[in-house]
Amino acid sequence: MLIFGLKTKNTKEIVGQVFRILASLLFTLIWVPTGNTGGSNISPIKPIPIRKEIQKYF
Repeated sequence: MLIFGLKTKNTKEIVGQVFRILASLLFTLIWVPTGNTGGSNISPIKPIPIRKEIQKYF
């Protein structure tokens, strides 16, 4: 929707989408536990250990 807002020069859409993006980044840093993939079969508050082979990327 941000790209749509940019293409149509819709200031209200652009501001709204930028706000949503910033809020989601902040919320993710504060709330999502380490290693949680966000899958529907995993509790949203359960931390999951990161596998050693991919830990170097974090």
